Amino acid sequence: MSEAQRMVHRLFEARAAASPDAPAVLGDGMPVNYAELDARADAVARSLRSMLREPGRGDGPPAPHTPGDEPVIAVRLPRGAGLVTALLAAAKSGAAYLPLDPGLPPERTRALLESAGARLVISDRRRLPDAGSTDVLGTLPLLDLSDDAHATPPAAGDGPAAHHDDYPGRLAYLIHTSGSTGRPKPVAVEHRSLANHAQAVRACFGLTETDRVLQFTNPGFDVLGEEVFPTLAAGGAVVVLDDTTVAPDALAEFIRDHRVTVANLPTPYWAQWCTELDRAPRDLPPTLRLLVIGSDTARTHHLAAWRRHSAVPVINAYGLTETTITATTAFYPPDAPLPDCSTLPIGTPLDGVDAHVLGPAMEPCPPGTTGELFIGGQAVARGYPGRPGLTAQRFVPDPFAARPGARLYRTGDLARRTQDGSIEFLGRDDHQVKIRGHRVEPAETEAVLAGEPGVRECAVVPHRSPSGDVRLIAYVVGEADPRRLREAAARTLPDYAVPAAYVTLPALP
Repeated sequence: MSEAQRMVHRLFEARAAASPDAPAVLGDGMPVNYAELDARADAVARSLRSMLREPGRGDGPPAPHTPGDEPVIAVRLPRGAGLVTALLAAAKSGAAYLPLDPGLPPERTRALLESAGARLVISDRRRLPDAGSTDVLGTLPLLDLSDDAHATPPAAGDGPAAHHDDYPGRLAYLIHTSGSTGRPKPVAVEHRSLANHAQAVRACFGLTETDRVLQFTNPGFDVLGEEVFPTLAAGGAVVVLDDTTVAPDALAEFIRDHRVTVANLPTPYWAQWCTELDRAPRDLPPTLRLLVIGSDTARTHHLAAWRRHSAVPVINAYGLTETTITATTAFYPPDAPLPDCSTLPIGTPLDGVDAHVLGPAMEPCPPGTTGELFIGGQAVARGYPGRPGLTAQRFVPDPFAARPGARLYRTGDLARRTQDGSIEFLGRDDHQVKIRGHRVEPAETEAVLAGEPGVRECAVVPHRSPSGDVRLIAYVVGEADPRRLREAAARTLPDYAVPAAYVTLPALP
């Protein structure tokens, strides 16, 4: 693989040069073709480089960066062409992007910006009225996409291609996961990992220039990269879901109207769709050729329900932020027998990725024996910036690799191999849970509540409903008002980490 093929923006630029008039982004007002998207990203990248330029360097290119000191720019935008532009512009400028959910509480947003060491924020005052609010950004400068100055085509010789700071070990993005200490921890992912993921997913999903891939996920979730970069690397079109489409019925109509061919959905959402199809059967969109699910455990009975109403094949994807979105996949065509287990196996690794089920002494477990799942190869992230101890604990030397310095990520997930080599996910070996596809450490929620006046002790416990949905229950000792605790949690935590109920006890059991 050439150096250019190990950078996602270079993969996109090759497609833009080959098919400039092909649609790149649809469903967000006027369609944007590859040439237009490339020009917009170049213009924003030029503005980014100017804002990031060190004092005293004049009009020359920014200083090159070494691993660990790359500038980080936050991207706080809703779904749309502007979001795709910002991701490409960050890569072209030599910066790493930090995707932020615009719906997060301001206090949480500021904490993520500080944790990542962000230098500036890309947003859009037309789309987000609070884009420039100091309550959200603090003192960080704003690059406002609604400012036409950032859409000005670069002058000859002044485009980003004139001074790329390109190497595969460069930081591509930072994204946070829930932390057991009460603070979210950033994960650093390099371009080599993101580019390998883009090309491996393009091959696994069979993406081509005729595909229209749904951009469904929350802009702050790492699956955003899986919806965007493999699609652009294949020459397909990203179809942006509008903000009003939530229910499965409305989504099916959107897919039909926009001729979407591939959709990537959170497993809980797909499970809800399957349940609703059984309750009220209806025809599914004829253009849809592949459904990808992930971010949570998939149940075999939901696949059976899906097959009662659709012949669209399903891919069950497994991965973690530390393993660059998706690490393994299992393909379920409509005519294959259902697995003889209650949950769907997570399959085998993507190209360029290794997966091992290991025992306590790092010995491979034979088929049928439970062990911990370790992920290696190109998928492994750089680590947790500023947390060398935790990085060394979770990212360990790979005893199976011939490449010097190769590492494995120990996922904390329990798994076993089947006789055919597929991997079954069996749950966690710690207290972490998945809620609506997001990793949640109940200890982070506990830390927020424990800091509130009147709370002497607290415990936050996950509860799974009969339908399979997980929610948090907070048990509190003290005189704190549950309403005030709920308000405090909502100010600091993402909505999926806010307890659904609060129970006051005289003492914790």
